Amino acid sequence: MNIKDKKGSVWEYIPVRSASEYGILPQNIMGDVMRKGSSPIGTLTRTDEEGNMKSLTIYPFKEKLSFFEKVTGYIPHEEGEDNKEYVRIVRRSVPKTLLPIILLLVVITGGIAFYILRDRRPELDDSAVAYTLPGGTANTDPTKLMMPYMTELTVTDGGSANVLVNPDGNQSYFRYVLVLNDSEEAVYQSGLIEPGTAITDWELDTELEPGDYEATMRIETFSLEDYEESTNGGNMEVILHVE
Repeated sequence: MNIKDKKGSVWEYIPVRSASEYGILPQNIMGDVMRKGSSPIGTLTRTDEEGNMKSLTIYPFKEKLSFFEKVTGYIPHEEGEDNKEYVRIVRRSVPKTLLPIILLLVVITGGIAFYILRDRRPELDDSAVAYTLPGGTANTDPTKLMMPYMTELTVTDGGSANVLVNPDGNQSYFRYVLVLNDSEEAVYQSGLIEPGTAITDWELDTELEPGDYEATMRIETFSLEDYEESTNGGNMEVILHVE
């Protein structure tokens, strides 16, 4: 096999896998070439096919190579069959040299992907918990939405025990929005609720005086595949009791 030095000269060498065939052992290595060293210890010279002299600087044998170096092969120190000494070819490992750059690119790409995916995830309501309707009722028709029904809501200082549920089996996220009919003010809005979960304890976003209020509970629905895509929702007229 052969390689080229920095000046373009071709050098034949014994590949690493054939070292045992030539009896090349560490004690037969008298120096390294094609790597930078502290102080040269000699020069390896040859004459090419055109009669031109070529040379390689020999550096001290380096027993332990760095992570980024690899042994390519061996060149006899002297020409001739009786040669028993070799110089070792040490070069930078391209894959290992590129590894830090690749890892950095992976980290950067992963970070960008994380933030993109994070921004694409729906903002689910933190207070939603797993919830099963009485009797294990669930939606078995993926083409339809199972909607809850209510006519009254009661809110006290401690919150409301009215369950805001998205029945299991629905193919949409739910968002509950409670609006006063006379002022059209939204006094409560949930985050997105996944199918099979519910908000079992919630408070108004706006403080109201005790009393009864005519209101509308809107159930806004969004596709599970794209939470920004609205689907068919529903409205319920309710009486809001504030105690």
